[in-house]
Amino acid sequence: MDTEAFECPICYDVAEDAVETSCCHQLFCEKCIKCVETCPLCRKSFKVTPNFSIRRIIGTLKINCEYCHDEFSRADLKHHIKLCPLRDDLLCCRTGCVFKGNKEAVINHFIACHIDCILRDPTTVPTANPVDLIGIRRVADSTRLARIGSTGKYYCGGRLYTSHPRCCDGRCGVDNGCNCVKCMQLDINSRKLPHGYYVNREGAISRRSSETNHFYCGRGVLHNDNFCDGYCGPSNGPQCRACEILEDTVSSEYGEVKWQN
Repeated sequence: MDTEAFECPICYDVAEDAVETSCCHQLFCEKCIKCVETCPLCRKSFKVTPNFSIRRIIGTLKINCEYCHDEFSRADLKHHIKLCPLRDDLLCCRTGCVFKGNKEAVINHFIACHIDCILRDPTTVPTANPVDLIGIRRVADSTRLARIGSTGKYYCGGRLYTSHPRCCDGRCGVDNGCNCVKCMQLDINSRKLPHGYYVNREGAISRRSSETNHFYCGRGVLHNDNFCDGYCGPSNGPQCRACEILEDTVSSEYGEVKWQN
């Protein structure tokens, strides 16, 4: 496939995390366009919006790994390149250690030199304060602690403001499903989401479309729907069940949510 139509005019590479400008509707890399104040093409002031449809297309484009030269889709390459067996610039995770090499070399080095980091006498390990542990936060205005569940959302086990007969038992979690307004606030703050974005009950970021006024997460989960492309939105069309439930409860359950930006 010819990739010229997907190129960023700033770096001249295929747009990474493609966004579209409001002025001339040109595609740019999200990180590139953040570096300029006026549009590089028309010189006008602008706003940008993520172009999820183009991002999905770009994600299917083939590209070769710069280390092993195997072919991957662009979406899969991001995961592969982090631990490519032939990548020789991986760093040891021990603070202060400057060793680097390929994956096998770093693993062997860590076992040989830093095994004490992971093997300790249990009688000498201090008890941690619960709120110092990764994934545990104290719920605002409450003595309850919220923990990250299997969906990646925070749950405290408390009562929800409203009943959710379509989906759950009216409690926040405790491992999946809907959460309370305080835990939704933790979801939004921890992910630094922009105004109007929420996290649905399956852990996907969802926002209301200006085109249809419905919530969409953009995931390809509608495999059995023959009347769409299989995706929840991202700007129109059918919704997944998690986004439908979020839309039904957003005003009654999450009306007190605030955004930091």
